Amino acid sequence: MLTDDISPVVHGVKLYACPGRGWIDTGGSSKTFTVTADASARVVRAWGCVGAAVWADDLMNNTQNKFGIRRITLKVDGRQVFQSLMDEFMPDENPLVNSWGDYPHYRKTKHWYLKSFVDPGNTLCFLSADENRGWVDVDEERDYLFEYALEDLKGNVRVCRFTVRGERDDARLAEAEEREQLRKASGAWLEHGRPQVVQRPGMELRIPAGALTKDEVLRVGVEVKEDGISNLYVLHDEFLPLVKRATLMLAPRTPVSRPEKCYIESSHGYVGGDYADGWFSARIRDLGESYALAMDTVAPVVRWKTAFNGKKVSVLRCELTDGGSGVKSFKAYVDGRFVLFTSYRGVWTCRLKETPLRPEGKRRRLTVKVTDRCGNETVDEKEFIY
Repeated sequence: MLTDDISPVVHGVKLYACPGRGWIDTGGSSKTFTVTADASARVVRAWGCVGAAVWADDLMNNTQNKFGIRRITLKVDGRQVFQSLMDEFMPDENPLVNSWGDYPHYRKTKHWYLKSFVDPGNTLCFLSADENRGWVDVDEERDYLFEYALEDLKGNVRVCRFTVRGERDDARLAEAEEREQLRKASGAWLEHGRPQVVQRPGMELRIPAGALTKDEVLRVGVEVKEDGISNLYVLHDEFLPLVKRATLMLAPRTPVSRPEKCYIESSHGYVGGDYADGWFSARIRDLGESYALAMDTVAPVVRWKTAFNGKKVSVLRCELTDGGSGVKSFKAYVDGRFVLFTSYRGVWTCRLKETPLRPEGKRRRLTVKVTDRCGNETVDEKEFIY
């Protein structure tokens, strides 16, 4: 029987100022800090609308594994403003988790803060909040007691507290409002509940309704690449994953003679795309990347780790590399019969004793065919004794 008498561990709390509606004492949009059970040990000055998030793990006896928290409850002055209760979770809700968590913070630090306020387009079934969606109005010059209770599946509870001290400062609030207006004017304003189209020379982005969980400002940057097939488009200067895929369309700067060898590439690698009427289009999920057209006319390379020197061979090993679109398929045949290679840490291996072939001490012909995503193919043949 598994033993679990360890309460969840709280690594930190993050406090946010609602854009244009609040400020906190750092002067920025958020602040991270550690907390204990003593509310007086951590006091944060703020005014206006604020929200909180918590970074925590659940632990168990006799294991180093880390688990999620079953129940997170936030109360302010004894009144519950937010609760998450992880009793069920549907696979198609996975993209919404990026809205619950502070995804940009995680991408930068690997610290996963779960927000205790709910974005208007986040429909995760296990999140519940008050009429203010978990945001807290600090509109009186007094102390507000924030209390987190984190509970695991076995009922172990960790309670931590901190104090938000209301400090009226109309000048700072006016500055926050001005910054928000400037932010909205700095790019394309996207409303989360409506379909959106963003256009730049040689680029069109179509975002369906419901792809965003809150309104966003998309600051698109265009970099001219003199030797590039297209311009480089930096869609946003922050990490911004989508709940639904958007359609990105890119046009080459000059007509291409072999469009089947071109594809859309992001800052993280191959994206792909279809070609029609002078445009390449692909479905994308992250607006926090840069995109451009690329071309691949070079076939993959096969590097053998097995020595074919006329002696008997029982194991075949090779490495595949492709500096462009990436390997799409790898097939191998011995004397015309398909043999299975398996991959482990970049090395493809076939143990002949695990194939239908029988060791007969005769000369064999190995044929491998490697194709990349743009249709470039390498055919390599070797002879060995088996």
